[in-house]
Amino acid sequence: MSVGVAASADLADATAMILTTAESVSELGLSEAQAADFAGSAGSVAVAYGGAAARVFAVGVGPAAGVTSESLRSAVAAGVKAMKSAKITDAFVILPAGTPLAAERIAADVSTAAVLADYSFDIYINDDERKFHISELTLVSDAPGAAEAADVAYKIASGQCAARDLANTRAGVATPQYMEDRAADLAAEYPDTVTLQVVDEEEMIEKGMGLIYGVGKAAPSGPRIVYLSYKGDPSSSETLALVGKGLCYDTGGLNLKGSGNIETMYTDKHGACTVLGTMKAIAALGPKCNILGAMALAENAIGQGKKILSGNTFLSTFRILEQRLFCQGRLGTNTDGNSTQKLCRLCGRRGRAAPVRHRQELQGPDRPHRQH
Repeated sequence: MSVGVAASADLADATAMILTTAESVSELGLSEAQAADFAGSAGSVAVAYGGAAARVFAVGVGPAAGVTSESLRSAVAAGVKAMKSAKITDAFVILPAGTPLAAERIAADVSTAAVLADYSFDIYINDDERKFHISELTLVSDAPGAAEAADVAYKIASGQCAARDLANTRAGVATPQYMEDRAADLAAEYPDTVTLQVVDEEEMIEKGMGLIYGVGKAAPSGPRIVYLSYKGDPSSSETLALVGKGLCYDTGGLNLKGSGNIETMYTDKHGACTVLGTMKAIAALGPKCNILGAMALAENAIGQGKKILSGNTFLSTFRILEQRLFCQGRLGTNTDGNSTQKLCRLCGRRGRAAPVRHRQELQGPDRPHRQH
């Protein structure tokens, strides 16, 4: 789906999604029975022919004073699903008036909700009827800043969809090599600002990175650490790091997971998927800052003659990777010698974020390290 903004539109022969408050239902030209059933309640949808447009999908957002970003996005999602059911390929969107939200906020919320509501993981579905998507939505607004707000939201939502596709792809496809290839595609798409660096198995051994190597060495697709570096402000020494856990599949290693649990272990890579989707959005937006995306990728598999470690060991490796970003100077220091960099840890099956603000938080208390 693409999302654009137009200052005006000729709706005579078009389909329109009209986002309407409860107070504006009478302006839609619905029949008395339709208006009574519809009432403009949040998330309600009524379809009418003629009037404001050739076909109207009236979508209620509730009383004007109570409209929030969340309720607006929910209403848009209901409208998009109704249009998909009716196999509508393109439509204009008339934005609600008289709400507490600024025009730019409305444009951003509608753009975000439309893209995410249209999403489905249907890469492997061959039936066009089952994988139908809306091609284009045009928001009608002449407010200054609405077009830019909608475009920014669209690029962020597209990054979310890319992360969802990666997260939903099963382990038979989404191996560490597959994830590296997708990172390479992104670097090739934005060669002026995005660079790729990969630490492979041989380099892991040289650097003494035995934990992550031990987790993934039995897998057909070997472990690796993939760095995507976005340089939007080369003159600055500040860098934000996003570190994502990418355990593409976790068998449990020596302690093999049982039925009812092992089936969903492809979701243990969601932190890395979130990093890659975020880097895609960042590259498209082009902000003036520097961001490093690091993905620790491995499959905890079982192989003959190779020692297998557990997923918990991988989590320890994941945190060691964060430490290495600081110790190797990947995040650097400010000109006055004080670290000003920030790091965000993304791990777990849902790619939840946990900000890490200080070097001490990574290194923990001073204590001697055991030698192996």
